[in-house]
Amino acid sequence: MRGRRTEKPSLNGLTISVAGELGDQWTETNIARWVELREGSFSQQMDESVTHLICSPAEFEKRGPKVKTALKHKRGSKACHIVTKDWLEDSINLKRRLPEYGFSLVKSLKKKREKERIAEKVTKGFEQAEKSVNPNFYHLYRDSTFFHYEVTINRDDEEHGIYGQRYVLSLYESHAKPHLYWFVAKFYKKKHVSLPNFHRPSETPGSFNREFTEFSRFFHKKTGIPWVHRLVRAGTMDKTFFQYTPPVRGKPVGWISLEDMPIMKDKIDPPDAEKKEDEHEQQPPPEQAQLELPQSSPEDLHPEQPSTPVASATVAAIPTIENVIVIDISSDEDEADENDEDDDMIMIEALDDTAVPVVADGDDDCQPISTVQYV
Repeated sequence: MRGRRTEKPSLNGLTISVAGELGDQWTETNIARWVELREGSFSQQMDESVTHLICSPAEFEKRGPKVKTALKHKRGSKACHIVTKDWLEDSINLKRRLPEYGFSLVKSLKKKREKERIAEKVTKGFEQAEKSVNPNFYHLYRDSTFFHYEVTINRDDEEHGIYGQRYVLSLYESHAKPHLYWFVAKFYKKKHVSLPNFHRPSETPGSFNREFTEFSRFFHKKTGIPWVHRLVRAGTMDKTFFQYTPPVRGKPVGWISLEDMPIMKDKIDPPDAEKKEDEHEQQPPPEQAQLELPQSSPEDLHPEQPSTPVASATVAAIPTIENVIVIDISSDEDEADENDEDDDMIMIEALDDTAVPVVADGDDDCQPISTVQYV
């Protein structure tokens, strides 16, 4: 006599309930029998003991009483999985409890809503592209100083009855590479107006130089201030122009002109630092070594030779002769003889106390010098 077939306890410790119409064979009676054969429990009521709610997609969308209760349990410590009948069928056929993630109606609803959100985003992007740019393909341009090129300029002119007008100037960069750029301006005629008018000079995106030029030109036209001078000249124009307020509190301000750098430096650097910098700049670099000739006259050193007055010496290095220095001798008698353009040149060995005269330019009047002193 054959024994009774026993099923593997794949649903041991689980309590299962049903919500909605699942099909002809998927009645509560059949489901209860299938679950109990695998050592699970079946409950007709939806309470905290239920671990799995087998639900139809239509019942889940209607948010029936059991579904609402299961969703409340989902937020608590005891989670209730809301799954399709495929989870129970596959778990029975494979004789093991399958993960609920692939069968969760909550997850499928999230995926469905995500698809709807993406489709709506795509549709909205194409609508915005007709007037401005498609945000799915472009983002605000950010330069190397981390400044985002979205600038707001305002105008309040009581004399002409203008209040709360503003432009928002934006320079966009494409997500894709090589990057394309597009300048767009939004105009709000009044303070509480939410729907702006759009101004896009270029019909198609283009190079950075072209669109940045459009951005700078529009800013200059509306504010009366060139873009590169926006920081130092902000607030200097009358109320008929739109006013620009630079970022404060250490926020990026964007590129500025090199002409503005000294002006900005004077505003930022403290006086002490500036004074120290000026003192440092006043110190001359040691480009040339100065030699001071001895005070004794040549007669004392070499009495057999006639005296030749000397005054100062400028040193220049001779790369072809080792340890030799060329000295340009300027005589006090040069003032008396202005027509004499010949320069007396003497080579002196720099590392020795004695000096050997060498005649340069064919001048025989050069006199020997015995000692050299550094200042």
